[in-house]
Amino acid sequence: MSGQKGSVLHRPEVIQFALSRAGLGLYHQDYTTGEIVWSPEARNVFRVASDFDVDAESFMALVHPDDRAPLIDAVAAIHSPESNRDELQAEYRIVRDEHVFWIRVCSRVERDAQGNVAREWGVVRDITPERASVEALATAQRRNEMGQLTGVLAHEFNNFLTSIMAEASLALRTEGTPPDVRAALVAIEAAGESTGVLTRQLLTYSRRHALDVRVMLVGDVLGSVERLLRRVTPAYLNLVISRPTEPLPVRVDLTQLQQLLLNLVVNACDASQAGQTITIDVVRPPSGPDVRHSARLVTIRVRDEGLGMTPEVLAQVFTPYFTTKRHGTGLGLPTCRAIAEELGGELTLASSVGGGTTALVHLPIVSAETWHETSVVSVRSAQPWGTRRNVLLAEDDPALRALLSRGLPAFGFDVRSVADGNEAKALVASEPTWSDVYLLDIVMPGIPVRELRRWLAEVSPRVPAVLMSGYPHRVSEEVTSLLGKADCYLSKPFSIVALGQRLREVLALAASTQGKHDE
Repeated sequence: MSGQKGSVLHRPEVIQFALSRAGLGLYHQDYTTGEIVWSPEARNVFRVASDFDVDAESFMALVHPDDRAPLIDAVAAIHSPESNRDELQAEYRIVRDEHVFWIRVCSRVERDAQGNVAREWGVVRDITPERASVEALATAQRRNEMGQLTGVLAHEFNNFLTSIMAEASLALRTEGTPPDVRAALVAIEAAGESTGVLTRQLLTYSRRHALDVRVMLVGDVLGSVERLLRRVTPAYLNLVISRPTEPLPVRVDLTQLQQLLLNLVVNACDASQAGQTITIDVVRPPSGPDVRHSARLVTIRVRDEGLGMTPEVLAQVFTPYFTTKRHGTGLGLPTCRAIAEELGGELTLASSVGGGTTALVHLPIVSAETWHETSVVSVRSAQPWGTRRNVLLAEDDPALRALLSRGLPAFGFDVRSVADGNEAKALVASEPTWSDVYLLDIVMPGIPVRELRRWLAEVSPRVPAVLMSGYPHRVSEEVTSLLGKADCYLSKPFSIVALGQRLREVLALAASTQGKHDE
């Protein structure tokens, strides 16, 4: 662009508009007179008023104490007569009203005949949002790396736990075991289950836990976690848990929902004072045309009589890393909300200063038909089988494979075991009618499990499968989509009793499904 039209771009109001919209501030410093001039935009960047008296001392007072020496060194290097550089780019922090902001400066110097800096001019910009994005990305990358390491460790750890728990279960079934030995075995099995819960919670934090969803009554969920909640509640507080009398079935990952309730109760304990009460109960929202989804929801309510929160704090409680606790991580409530949403529900909070806090966990109620089918399957699976069933086990860990092969016969199953997907495919190809149920590890050598399950479904479409893994994050949507209606996923670690029960549930569900198709 040239001529008269191009001159429009040099008009002060055009330049002023561009600088304002870009968030750029201009400054000029004359070292011969000591004069420093900041544009209005520069004053906005530095969060100072129009009457702020700018000089070297007042400017340096704005800079974060940790950044003053590096900034002085960078400026001195440019100002040296021996320097062959005339431009400076630097990033540093300023502190205003106890808040920290990041500033980027790009400047150029003009020298006199002796090479000394006579004048300096440049632009400044607030880059706080950019730095926050960069730091968030770096945190996410570190978290992803930690999550990958966590997944690998969890795989090995869960295999060890499964072996320990299965050995304890088998030993408990041995007749003639002395009472003191039985008590020790029960403690070992319980410790394994508790450690498994901790492993899943660690994977939840790193967002690498696959949901193990099943239909349960809300009252049973509260019953399963009541002992743990009472254990974490200090003796100087009262904990009241009211379980509903009516059956309210919901789809839950029990471990995840237990963690959610545990976090809420711990928060309530931290906010409460001696003698106060924490109440957990279940309510049904009022129905009506003005209440969204009310007829399909059940709410677990956790209330305390503690300090409560200001509206400003309440508005930020679900923001990751926001915390009012001295040693808090700021991840508790965001994780709780994520769990509720993964289960198809919602977590909301209500609070007032001095009026305590109420947490509402809204969960969708499953249909009566779904609950009836689940109840029928549960009753059928609890009954002993009239005939033994055949299990094809594919597990690459030799110790766990041998243990499950030895333990499952005690629960009415005959087992043939293989070490990988290729061996499983060969065995089924040679005897396609032998297996009643497949027990498949998701991560093992040979043919990928998604291809193996697809091939097995084509060869024996009525044979269900239980997919298991110590790598919960490897249960991708692709693998999950291959699960038939009667298939299920089982996360390690598990007791051999739980495995036997799950195999029976799958067989009962398969029989129920096939019966409907045959009608």
